[in-house]
Amino acid sequence: MNVHKRLFPVSGMIMLAISLFVVITIALLSYRNIQIGAQAEENSRISRSLGKLSRELLTRLTDAETSQRGYILTGRSPYLEPYNSAVIAIPRLIEQFKSLAISERTDQYERVQALEPLILEKLAELRSTVELRQAGKRTEAEKILESDRGKLLMDEIRGDFSTIEHVADARIQEFTTATSESSRRLMLVGVFGSSLLFIFLVISVILICRSMTLRDALYRELDADKELLVTTLNSIDDAVITTDIAGKVTYLNPAGENMTGWSMMEARALPLAEVFQIVNSQTNEAIPSPVALILQGKEDAGLALHTVLIQRSGAVSPIEHSAAPIRNRHGDLIGTVLIFHDVTHALEIAKQMTHEAAHDALTGLVNRREFERRLDYALQTARQDKKEYTLLFIDLDHFKSVNDMCGHQGGDELLRQLTSMLQARLRRNDTLARLGGDEFGVLLESCPAEPALRVAEQLRKAVHEFAFLWNDRVFQVSLSIGLATFSAGNEVLADIIRMADTACYLAKNNGRNRVEVYAPHGKKNASNGYERALHVA
Repeated sequence: MNVHKRLFPVSGMIMLAISLFVVITIALLSYRNIQIGAQAEENSRISRSLGKLSRELLTRLTDAETSQRGYILTGRSPYLEPYNSAVIAIPRLIEQFKSLAISERTDQYERVQALEPLILEKLAELRSTVELRQAGKRTEAEKILESDRGKLLMDEIRGDFSTIEHVADARIQEFTTATSESSRRLMLVGVFGSSLLFIFLVISVILICRSMTLRDALYRELDADKELLVTTLNSIDDAVITTDIAGKVTYLNPAGENMTGWSMMEARALPLAEVFQIVNSQTNEAIPSPVALILQGKEDAGLALHTVLIQRSGAVSPIEHSAAPIRNRHGDLIGTVLIFHDVTHALEIAKQMTHEAAHDALTGLVNRREFERRLDYALQTARQDKKEYTLLFIDLDHFKSVNDMCGHQGGDELLRQLTSMLQARLRRNDTLARLGGDEFGVLLESCPAEPALRVAEQLRKAVHEFAFLWNDRVFQVSLSIGLATFSAGNEVLADIIRMADTACYLAKNNGRNRVEVYAPHGKKNASNGYERALHVA
């Protein structure tokens, strides 16, 4: 009995100690589990914020690039509005991006730091081309615009953003696994403690339920994030394909299905080269897959120019594409992501913008800028090939009277009719341009002074005999033409233009409706004598 009495306190103390140990252990594990859940929630919030900021940064940078391209090609200031907005917003977004990356306490900050100079370099490139364009140096700006550096830099930035988002998702999954393991240990300790004391079992159950609630909430949040990611990939216009390290397709979004002609179920586990076939549009030669290059260890796969995608049906479409490696938290390569989109519309817009930048909207003729570019090229060709060219400056006489009496609609119709008339009397390799309101220019290729004079006379005579009918009224107009011939001399572009303009002014001053040939100072003007008899109305 005494032994039992002695043993009871001892066993009681042991049980109490064990019970207290279980309680303390359960309490510590529960507290730790709650901390893990809270940290997971915070990490999820930071990851979502990083994803949102990365998308906004990429959108801003893309808008700035598109705005810069539009401004360089057209010179229109409204195109700069998205660019100016992006230049102001991007530094602020970068600071927010860095702040979030620091708070995550991972190597994401190093990635963001590596990304920042790329973004700033891209902004500097955009700013330099815009400043060149504003300074009137369009050719230099277009050279930079057409270079591969800007496109490669943008692809690298997109790849870095994609890597940041993939790493964030991987970390959330890793933390979810840790939470599940912690919950399992907690349940084991709770079962063991329930055999000692019911009250501690109740306490353990309560804590376990709390832990499970947090875990379920985390799972629901992760499911929502995953659903959001899938929905986002399914909603974007860009086609996205992911592969494993063997180069086999693991995912294909709806845009990718539409562009390749393969469904997700059909493409899964197929080699990428079978689903994504690209060739050079100019040579029709196969282009190496960017994914294959990355799997071979070449991080910078580069952007192939003139790329077209051969769809499953055999149809082709021009595309731009980029690829990036997918790595786990240890830096090991686990797959690749390929992003591409159809640029048919963009190429058509660029072609249209290029045409509009070089042509007059009313008549369809080349404008002054394009005319001077061709004239400068002719000047260089004349020096190299020793050919003779002739420049005609044409001023339409009495156009103001027609404009005043018929209105701008009548004046525009007159210009269109005269354009067709003049163009029909020129050779295919000659250039007719509208230089201003009622001013035209003609560049006669490989044409010495004498035949050029005959061409000018034909133009003058045709317009002089032309009767413009508008609202039952007939109007007569004429041409004052200045002619200047040049070959392998020392003249520059400004000299040639001045010569033709001087001759045109002389034609105006001598009574209009005539052709005057430029003669250097001290020489008899070529419009005297026989030529003047030809050209007087």
